[in-house]
Amino acid sequence: MKNIKRKMSFALCIAFMLIFNTACNNKEPIKAEDKPLIKGNILIWSNLQDSNTVKDLANNFTLKNPNVKIQVETLDDISILGQFDSKSNGNEKLPDIVVIKDDEAAGFLNQHKEKLMDVVSAAGLKKDEYLKCKIDNLSNGGKTYGVPWYIEPVVMVYRNDILNQIGSNAEDIKTWNDYIQTGTKLLQTSGKKMLVGMNDNNSTLYSDLIKQLGINYLNDSGDIDVNSKNSINTVMLLKNLSDQKIQSVVSSQEDAINAFKSGEAASIICTPAILNAIKNKAPELKDKLSIGKLPAFEPGGNRNVARYGSSFMLTRSADNSNAAIEFVKYAIQDKDNQIKHYTQNGLLVADISAYAGDKMYTSDSYFNNEKLGLIYIDIARNMPCIKYNEYYIDIRNMVIKTTADAISQNKDLVKTMEEIQKQVNENPI
Repeated sequence: MKNIKRKMSFALCIAFMLIFNTACNNKEPIKAEDKPLIKGNILIWSNLQDSNTVKDLANNFTLKNPNVKIQVETLDDISILGQFDSKSNGNEKLPDIVVIKDDEAAGFLNQHKEKLMDVVSAAGLKKDEYLKCKIDNLSNGGKTYGVPWYIEPVVMVYRNDILNQIGSNAEDIKTWNDYIQTGTKLLQTSGKKMLVGMNDNNSTLYSDLIKQLGINYLNDSGDIDVNSKNSINTVMLLKNLSDQKIQSVVSSQEDAINAFKSGEAASIICTPAILNAIKNKAPELKDKLSIGKLPAFEPGGNRNVARYGSSFMLTRSADNSNAAIEFVKYAIQDKDNQIKHYTQNGLLVADISAYAGDKMYTSDSYFNNEKLGLIYIDIARNMPCIKYNEYYIDIRNMVIKTTADAISQNKDLVKTMEEIQKQVNENPI
């Protein structure tokens, strides 16, 4: 009897398995056409700096999604703001996406946040997955109106072969005072300059320095403060570099790279993209370079500096918001794009999950097997968070022009900054 029961149980198990197998085999496979279809037309306004990268992303996205058409229009920063104002006031069609630099974003938000999409509620953005500095700069009134794209970490690159000739080395340069002393010694000994930069009234260097000290021209009370101690320290450093005559000035970034390559100057301030250019244009400098963070203003002071880069803003009036949202996600979150942004374009994405990728930890044989990604990530995680405001651009440009004139005419910079503060107080921007 027990054997009969066992045989019946076994037969039932076999029958059940056959029925289950048949059901599984007859199950309809998921077809590609059953997946959510992305379709629509997307209009993107991009700033000049990012236009080629955005167009490349758009082309690749439409290849993957043939029912989407993307038009990318390239505008300078002033035109983006001006045309958006004009079309908003005239109730004309606005772009679905605006690619804008971070230091322009505050003014843009201040004027147009009611026309922009809250990307947390509408696009499901998870703020803790991105660099906090970027999120803070795109937030207003408890809402976040942009998706962070990338930053550009800033480093100092030194010619070891030149510094070694005067008994100096890059590792000993910790502060700007160390840097200037080394530069003075180099100039006196060899006639070479310490730093090469562009002939832009020190606009690029000044912008990096105020980021280093976290300056946004507002005090703790929210009032405009142009002549703070930190603000004066930045322009005094520029004057010191000028007075010591240790800086070579050229007309373009390409000329700066060539001057560094030829040995006209012993150091150059670089983003990852500029480092890539040096590597491609000067193979003879392999193993002759040292890379470090910018010197600090004081011993133990901050050396982490990054140019904040750009972000994507989506308009609420987008006719095809789903297509626009999916494009932005593709541009920023796709792992292949993240690697390409870093390795080819020299852009460090703000999506912190990308920092776990193997490419970020690869040793670079050209730069003495330095793991550049580790330096960039450390800068990204420790750079000062600057909350830009609608006055930032105008005040920065005013300070650059006025102090450049003052330095060339050997005027008192403290009084110059006081005059700028007085002008701002009497004629609010």
